[in-house]
Amino acid sequence: MPAQLVMRRGPKVGQTFPVSGDIVMIGRGMRNHVIIDDNEVSRDHCRLSKVENGYELCDLNSRNGTFVNGQRVSDCWELKHNDLIELGDSITLEYQVVTSQMDETETGIPYLVVAIEGQPNRTVHPLQGETILIGRGTMNDIIILEPEMSRLHLKLVRSGTGYSVQDVGSTNGSKLNDVELTSELTIQPGDIIRIGQTITMYYTMTPDQLLDRRQATTVLQDRSDTGTVRLQTGAPRIPTLTDRLKATGVGTGLSSGALVNHLFMAYTRSDWETKVAPVFNRLYDAQMAVWVEQYLPVGSDDWRLAIDQARLECWGLIVIATFAAMRSPFVQQVVRHFNNREKPIFVVADAPDVAIPVNGPNVHRVVMSHALPELSIQQLIQLIKRHR
Repeated sequence: MPAQLVMRRGPKVGQTFPVSGDIVMIGRGMRNHVIIDDNEVSRDHCRLSKVENGYELCDLNSRNGTFVNGQRVSDCWELKHNDLIELGDSITLEYQVVTSQMDETETGIPYLVVAIEGQPNRTVHPLQGETILIGRGTMNDIIILEPEMSRLHLKLVRSGTGYSVQDVGSTNGSKLNDVELTSELTIQPGDIIRIGQTITMYYTMTPDQLLDRRQATTVLQDRSDTGTVRLQTGAPRIPTLTDRLKATGVGTGLSSGALVNHLFMAYTRSDWETKVAPVFNRLYDAQMAVWVEQYLPVGSDDWRLAIDQARLECWGLIVIATFAAMRSPFVQQVVRHFNNREKPIFVVADAPDVAIPVNGPNVHRVVMSHALPELSIQQLIQLIKRHR
C-alpha cells in the first residue's frame, strides 16, 4: 500500500513526500532520496524498507538518534499509520498510509489559517486528526497565545471529509461567518471563524491564497513531484540584528521595543508539552511577561528575526534545562549570549545533575521538584522578582 511522509516540524510544515520503492533513504548526504540539510541529521540517518504490511524504519547509527512516537529506534521499527518520526531535535515527519480516500499527489488536507490583528504574518495549521483542540492552554493541538483566547476555546471534530466546529464554553465566544456560534456546526472551505476583536481563522483547502508570496514560500514551501527532495533547512542559527528589525519590527507582530519587559524562555521543542508548557502556563497565570518562539516555524526568516529581537530586548532568560535542551546548540548559544551581556539567567533544572555551559553571579538555579512542582515554580517566581 502506498505511503507518504508529512513534515510536521521543520521549515516545510505541511509538505508531503511520497514514499515508494523498496528502499527510501533519509539523511544529510546527497545520495539520499530525502535530503535534509540540518546539523541534527546525520549524513545517512535512517532508512525506510518495504515489508509485507508497509514500511519499517531503521536507524543507521545516527548521531542524534531516530525516534518513533517518542521511543528511540535502536534497530528497526515497523511503522503504522500516523506514527511520528523524529530526527534529532529539529525534524518531525508523520508517516501516513495512503488510502483510497487520499490522493497521493494532492492530499486534500484542509487548513486553518490564523490571522491576529497587528501581526502582519498569518500562521498555517494543516488539519489532520479526529479531534483538534484550539486555545491558549498547552493541552491544545493549536495554541494561540492571545488574551481573547480561552485556555480551551474551540473544538474541531472530523465530519466526513471535513470538520465541524464547536465553542466549548469560552469566555469571549466565537462567531462563524459573523454569526454567534452556539452549537456544533459543519464548516466549509471559505468559512471564517472570529474570536473577539483580534483573532480571525480561515478554513481553507488553499492556504497559499491567503498568504503573501514571501510568507507562502516560508510557511508552505513548494511541493515537489521528483524522487529526490532537498530540504534546505540548515542548522537554526541566531542572526545578527538587521536593518529591517531596527526600522520596522519583525513580521511576527513584534514591533520594536515590544519585548523590553519580557523574559526569553529557551528550551528544546521536544520538551514543550511535558516540561516547558507547565512552567510557562504558571508564569502566565502569575502575570509574568514571558516570550516563547513556539508559534514560529524554526529556521524561517520570521523566527530568526524574532529570536534576534528577543536577544536584544528581553531583560532576562529562563532556561528549561533538560538533558535534551542542553545538547541543543541553539539553547547553548542563547545562554552564552545572555551571560556575555550580564543579563539575569534563571535555570529551571529538570534534575540536579543537569548543567548549563556558563556560571556566575547572574545565573540563578532552581531544581524542579517533580513531587512538589508548585513549590519549585514559586521559588522561580521569587527569584525573578528579586532580580528584576
